Amino acid sequence: MHQSLRPRRRVVLPAALLAVAAGLVFTGGGSAQTPGARTVSLFETDTGSTFALVDNAPKSPVANPESRRFRFSMGDKLLFGNPVLDQRGGNRLGVIYGEGTVMRGRSFANAVLLVTVTFAFSDGSQISGVGTFTPGKTARVSITGGTGAYEGARGTIVSQEVQGGSQDTLTLLP
Repeated sequence: MHQSLRPRRRVVLPAALLAVAAGLVFTGGGSAQTPGARTVSLFETDTGSTFALVDNAPKSPVANPESRRFRFSMGDKLLFGNPVLDQRGGNRLGVIYGEGTVMRGRSFANAVLLVTVTFAFSDGSQISGVGTFTPGKTARVSITGGTGAYEGARGTIVSQEVQGGSQDTLTLLP
């Protein structure tokens, strides 16, 4: 389970995968990539993240999401903002903002979220994405568009939780 979905810890949702900015480290394409695609590696740090939970009706029997008695219901919301770096301990590129809506499941262990995210970069450019996310599993979502330097962006995003944050890999299609 993505521990970051719990309050007082950072939030990692598929959106975290969408960050791309000028000056990032690009790796060469492998045989599994679409010709002309480029891969970008980013790091989402735990430090400086924000998180909120909106418990819509029917309400959970307890307010503390850390409690074993806490229960999600369809329509509950998880809201977050996380700093995005070019690498672990590296330079800040911007912030990812996201909203996840609980679609099914009653706990962090079995919730399925529909997630919408936007990476807001320091140069004013943005990348957006949408997809489903199950806490504790590798997140895989679609890039749905961009602005500024990323106008018309499309591709896929993969995010894995690692110590101190999340390692994100983004494949941008030509």
